Amino acid sequence: GAAGLGDLYVYRLGVRVFGERAGRWALACSLTSWFNFYCITRTFSNSLEAVLTVVALSLWPMDYGAAVAPLLPSKAGASATTTAVTTTDITTSLPKALAVAALAVLVRPTSVLVWIPVGVVTVFSANSLREAARVVGLACCIGSFALALCIVADTTFYGPPDDPSQGKWTFVLRNFVSFNLINGLDKLYGAHPWHWYLSQGLPAVFGGLLPTVALGGYWVCKRRPKVARVFVSIMVFVTLALSMTAHKEFRFVLPLLPLACVLSGHALDLVDGATKPSSGKSPHSNSPTTTTKTTRASWQAWRGTFVAVLACVCVLNIAVAAFVSLVHQRGAVDVVNFLAGEATATTTRVTGRMLTSVHFLTPCHATPYHSMLHVIQGAVDPVERNANEGRSWPRHGPLGMRFLDCSPEIMVVDYCGGRACDEAARKLLPRHAEPARGEVGPRDGETTLSQSAAFERDPGVMIRHLYRQRSVAQVEGGGRVMDNQSQRFANGGKVVAEWHWGGQVPSHVVLFTSEETESVKAFLAEEKRCSRIADFFHELIQGDIHASRIRGRIAVWYCPTPQHLRR
Repeated sequence: GAAGLGDLYVYRLGVRVFGERAGRWALACSLTSWFNFYCITRTFSNSLEAVLTVVALSLWPMDYGAAVAPLLPSKAGASATTTAVTTTDITTSLPKALAVAALAVLVRPTSVLVWIPVGVVTVFSANSLREAARVVGLACCIGSFALALCIVADTTFYGPPDDPSQGKWTFVLRNFVSFNLINGLDKLYGAHPWHWYLSQGLPAVFGGLLPTVALGGYWVCKRRPKVARVFVSIMVFVTLALSMTAHKEFRFVLPLLPLACVLSGHALDLVDGATKPSSGKSPHSNSPTTTTKTTRASWQAWRGTFVAVLACVCVLNIAVAAFVSLVHQRGAVDVVNFLAGEATATTTRVTGRMLTSVHFLTPCHATPYHSMLHVIQGAVDPVERNANEGRSWPRHGPLGMRFLDCSPEIMVVDYCGGRACDEAARKLLPRHAEPARGEVGPRDGETTLSQSAAFERDPGVMIRHLYRQRSVAQVEGGGRVMDNQSQRFANGGKVVAEWHWGGQVPSHVVLFTSEETESVKAFLAEEKRCSRIADFFHELIQGDIHASRIRGRIAVWYCPTPQHLRR
């Protein structure tokens, strides 16, 4: 739904600024963009941010100026009329655009980078000082209301801050700015050079659109200065601002892709109109001119090349979109679908296996997790059925699931067996041991490994530490033992990293074959009597720059309960 809305408003923005044909080309660019296809339908905040941004820009009462003539005069040429509105419609259009823009900022605070240049251009393009003051006043009123609504919602659903010094209200936007900008802790998730967006980010996201985006940007700077002040300033300002941060990702520049599609649509419209065969007559005269005929002939000579390049770019985009959406890293989805099948009563009766809990010994957030695997749907334990004279005992309820933690060091509190680890126990954690695999080390700015990195470094040592029996001597005395299956946060709001998962392994264990070492196989198969029941293709190339090995396949192990073993 949201992705379709984004495509619709890409078309509307293109029509409003450059005309009907340019809007159609912009829509075609949006539909064939590999990164748009791959990312816009996913549950990223950046996806919703991109949709809200293009909706707000389409509603924004900006005067883009009158459309200019196409490259060559021709009745069949590029569109030369637009439906742009002027800033006189402040009362009706601007509040709607500001409301949508405010929602985009609440969804992802970095969206404010888009609206800084838009706001500056709008204020300085106002027809009078009174009109400029009205724009600023509306922005302040709607922005203040949106912030107040955000604070009330955050406090209601998250609760008041654990630290009394932070007051009684929870303000997520403040925490976002403090963590990423003031304290610069975004680098804990990976640091990139300042030029990354220019050298890798934008070329990858724009893909085959990059030449036409550059051409469209050049033409609007030369022929449509009012459009350039908005479109080009947004793209330049956002790129430079994001380049100043340490952590960079492709999805962070997703809100620029709709603008890129509109600029690309403008360029394709002009080239299509210039190379399209026509009668050679000027619309302003009854006979063709020599200059027009010569110029048009030179453009038409490139018609075949234009169509061929366009077809190749479309095929390339579709191929890349199909690969990243259907092939690359598909094992994470396939394994969760398999586990969902394991939860059915039919599978339990046929195989004798019962899904009661799953541990994902994978990098954190590597699978869809709860979004695709919710509860046990009426599975029947064969042991319980036989022990109770053939009666079926359906097992409904939450599925016990956990994965390895990868939170930054300053956000984690180590737990050993349901309580905070004491100093002696903390020194025994496997992340403090000498590295068995030298290619895995702490992240920049940290001194210890996360659970996920510790498992990747030495899977055999880590898996034995996780599933060893708890010892009272390893935890601090006193205090309530935390339910390590459900509780995720400790006092102070820090993430709980539980290092002792108990001596009993779950019914199903999921891990990548790159970490399925001989030591891990011996532990699961010989010590815990588990069996490998499935494995799925995951990736051909490494998709995580921080990973030390290609995760080619992902495997599932089944570990029967003691009752099943006695059978």
